[in-house]
Amino acid sequence: MVTPNIQTVDLAMIRESPSQTSDVKFIFKDRTTGNVMELLAHKLVLAVGSEVFMAQFFGSLKEDSDTIPVEDVSCEAFKILLDMLYNKKVTLTDVSLALLAEVYSLADKYLLGKMQDSIIQDVSSRKMTGGMLIEAGKLAEDYLHMEKFSENLYMVCAKFIKKNVQEVLEIFESEEVGGANSMLLHRLMAKASKVKEPSDNASKKRKQKKNDDEDDGKVSPTTAFVNRFLMKEREKGRRQYSIE
Repeated sequence: MVTPNIQTVDLAMIRESPSQTSDVKFIFKDRTTGNVMELLAHKLVLAVGSEVFMAQFFGSLKEDSDTIPVEDVSCEAFKILLDMLYNKKVTLTDVSLALLAEVYSLADKYLLGKMQDSIIQDVSSRKMTGGMLIEAGKLAEDYLHMEKFSENLYMVCAKFIKKNVQEVLEIFESEEVGGANSMLLHRLMAKASKVKEPSDNASKKRKQKKNDDEDDGKVSPTTAFVNRFLMKEREKGRRQYSIE
């Protein structure tokens, strides 16, 4: 006869009320308000989930203190990291791109590949809007050191640009000529021009037709987009200078 499991540990439930059994505290200080926040956790749970935590808490150079200040990320991002390590249900689609970038950075730091994969999958499926485009582009550039995250976010931006040319031109129109946002849109447009179609038969036929059209002297959609944008920028620049 096989004995039944005496204990069935629900890590997510333990995460809800860790104060009685926790043995490590992470401290965060808000740089704007100065408010101090803390997150409680269990060293063993974190160590089982991440070899970096294992070395930090149980390795030869383990932490001497049970209170650990965290300065490189926000409390919100670290909380998501802990929740996922405790198997809590985290709906990534409800998390902002900026916060998601922080969590991805943490997952990279603690060698949590599956967590990174989940974040990349969420980023790739995000629906971009004109109002999000500049913020998303800035994040893609800020996290260039996180290559996979940055490239996937760039791809989402690029696809939006190719499908919404008129809306992007209107965003250009609202920005200062030569300003930071205008230059960012330039770079995103360059990325968009390099986006390749899926490698299926239909896309190959479209590509061949595009090449044939260009050979006949017709302008490709991407070239048309660039030309329209440059015309808008020149007109905008002339108006600005005439006013000055």
